[in-house]
Amino acid sequence: MQKNNENSNGSFWIVYADLMAGLLFVFILLLSAIILKYIFTQDALMSEKASLDKSKALILNKEQLLEKLQNELKKANNSLLLEQDKNIQINDYVKDLTLSIDEVNEKNQELLKDVDEKDAQILALLAQLEENNKDINTKDEQLEEISKKLQSFKIEYDKLKNNKSKLITALQDKLSKQILVDINSGSISLNASVLFDSDEFSIKEDAKKELKETLSKYFTAILNSPEILANIEAIIIEGHTDSSGSYIYNLELSQKRALEIMKFIHSFNKNVKLEKLLQAVGKSYNEPIIKDGKEDKQASRRIEIKLLFTNKAATSNFEKAIGE
Repeated sequence: MQKNNENSNGSFWIVYADLMAGLLFVFILLLSAIILKYIFTQDALMSEKASLDKSKALILNKEQLLEKLQNELKKANNSLLLEQDKNIQINDYVKDLTLSIDEVNEKNQELLKDVDEKDAQILALLAQLEENNKDINTKDEQLEEISKKLQSFKIEYDKLKNNKSKLITALQDKLSKQILVDINSGSISLNASVLFDSDEFSIKEDAKKELKETLSKYFTAILNSPEILANIEAIIIEGHTDSSGSYIYNLELSQKRALEIMKFIHSFNKNVKLEKLLQAVGKSYNEPIIKDGKEDKQASRRIEIKLLFTNKAATSNFEKAIGE
């Protein structure tokens, strides 16, 4: 912008110098004309009329030259005025440009301020991200530690599961082949239709002898084995019905049948350890036996005696792994 001003000022002064040179030239010409006129006048005095005519002719030529110079001067003035107009336009443009630059500078300041704010926000986010990464690393370490403990728990649980399978196998070995033990739970299932009349909970007299023999062998095998007994948390007598009738009716019936079986067990076995382990529960028709997609009502009406094996060691290890 400053160079443009300097160029404009330089052009002005060049034009102005040319104008002054022209005026000086005119002045010199005028001065020369006066001198010549004086000389010619002296000559005219000496040479009379011929010289005067010659002088007039010369003056006429000089006047024409002067008129020509005046025209040139007018042109020069017009050119000067045009240059002045251009200079004014340039000055106006420079002012507008200066205002535009000021606006741009002001906007730049605002943008720089915004950039500073964004930089501050980015730094804050980076700090938060770094903190989060630290937390994530800490969590990863904790998860890795928990994973190791869970792996230990799984090993203990597998040991317990294997031990449970061994105990169930040992229990089956102690019983006759007529008493079938579920290989997964160690439970036995008794046909309720054999034990009870329809809609009754009193045990049939003709079923008590065989029931006593079966249960005596089952509980004797458990109570006479310290290893099996030490791993049992509870022995649950569950009463089950089919889906005939209302839920509440069947719930009451199944509970009474389970309790009747428990009373029957206490009638011939007074073992204190067994009393603490036995529990009676009615299940109504919550767990029917399904065969080929349909309820097997005959099989659903049953009494199940289930062994609840203890898992305190595995549970304790699991709680420690999660808690820590």
